[in-house]
Amino acid sequence: MPARCDFCDREYDPASNLGRWECGQHSAAPDPDRGRYPCCGALHRQAPQTYNLDHACVRADHRIFATVPYTRYHDVEVSEQVAREIHARNPAALRRARSGMVSTFLVRRYEDRRRTREEPSEPK
Repeated sequence: MPARCDFCDREYDPASNLGRWECGQHSAAPDPDRGRYPCCGALHRQAPQTYNLDHACVRADHRIFATVPYTRYHDVEVSEQVAREIHARNPAALRRARSGMVSTFLVRRYEDRRRTREEPSEPK
């Protein structure tokens, strides 16, 4: 069943939304006194907005709460099969996490411009 994004007002399929980064977000909440986003200085507009990534700092997955930007705490652990599918469409969204001898795959819900632009290794 399709959902509607609170940021851009577009319909999207929640089942295939993960790691696509077809929407956007700001990396900080708007300053209520200035009416602007401190992350980029853009003027705050009430969501939903017209679909235009020029009004966002970073690319992100669609979401139902526009006021809650994705952070690293929203990363999602996925199976190796799902990791292969995500790697095929957006390698930058995928990262490998190692804990001892166990390796898992995490999907980033937004483009983190602070990270280095290293290409993740493809799941085997």
